[in-house]
Amino acid sequence: MKKKCEELGIDFTVLDQEVPTRWDSQYLCMKSVLKLKPAIISLSMSNEEFSARCPSWIQWKLIEGAVEILQPFRLTTQIWSHEKVPTINTVTERLFTMTTYLQDFIKKKDNCRYGVTFARKLLSCVEERFPDCGTEIFENCAANFVDPRYKGLHLNLFNKFDTTKRNLKDISNERNLDGNKECQSEPSANNDISMNDMSPTSRLRYKLQAKTISPRNESQLDKDFCTYENLPICPASMDILPWWKQHQEMLPVLSKLARLYLGIPATSTQSERLFSASGRVCSSSRTSLEPGKVEGLVIINKNKKRFKTFNGTLGYPGEGAVEFLNATCDVLGQRMICCLALIDCGIFTC
Repeated sequence: MKKKCEELGIDFTVLDQEVPTRWDSQYLCMKSVLKLKPAIISLSMSNEEFSARCPSWIQWKLIEGAVEILQPFRLTTQIWSHEKVPTINTVTERLFTMTTYLQDFIKKKDNCRYGVTFARKLLSCVEERFPDCGTEIFENCAANFVDPRYKGLHLNLFNKFDTTKRNLKDISNERNLDGNKECQSEPSANNDISMNDMSPTSRLRYKLQAKTISPRNESQLDKDFCTYENLPICPASMDILPWWKQHQEMLPVLSKLARLYLGIPATSTQSERLFSASGRVCSSSRTSLEPGKVEGLVIINKNKKRFKTFNGTLGYPGEGAVEFLNATCDVLGQRMICCLALIDCGIFTC
């Protein structure tokens, strides 16, 4: 295969294997097969044994259609798997993008019928798993609203925009995030009696004014909503965390709600990575580790870069790591265990 790729001027790469526990492994496997398609077809013409294993014309069409359809899904899983940027705010946007892409793919008359059948099935699964692009879950709606790149743009499609604002307001009141609660003065009985002496236009004006919340009695969150919605939409590539840090004084209550919801991860990727790290620590040759020691080793594994930063900053090996470790493990009550873990990992010696 490698020689045939050299003859055809194709960069040879080892085929990606399908792994049940790895997201997108089937997509990556099919994509790597398509990359070597010319070499595979060429070998099948000259080698009978290889020809028996070569995909047929219909199978090649299926692979090509599947790779094209799954490409936006691959991008979605990458976005949702990030750890250093908010992800839940992209749930509704990515679901809307994927469903729209599938609908457009199905409508294209030039696409292979096998690919269209697969797209229909996939679209049905997505809509069943995430009704209304995930807007049935309030956290997705709230995060979409506080993302300055969207500002609840997708919520209007499913009539969830006003509902989300009301729910955010209720949560703000429950948590007492806004000290000034909305106060609306109602006309008294004396005012109702005096209205008989008013002209029809004056009575109408009075009723409209009674329904309108005066600016001085308007809650801070209402002001934040108004200011936020009037700000320009941010570019799609903008990092929203610095944006909120810059505008937290302008939007004091809404920024607290943004902090509340943007910290929710969209997937369990981080937890799964921690389980994988724990599995590497508890190897077949280390089956007698106590739970506390395992926890300490995992902490060290996930903070190795920080330890190296402390060491390089302070200029002498180990000291910075020990100080960071002591500050961290005072809370955990496992200072000695984690010190042993540092020694075990070779970060510093006694």
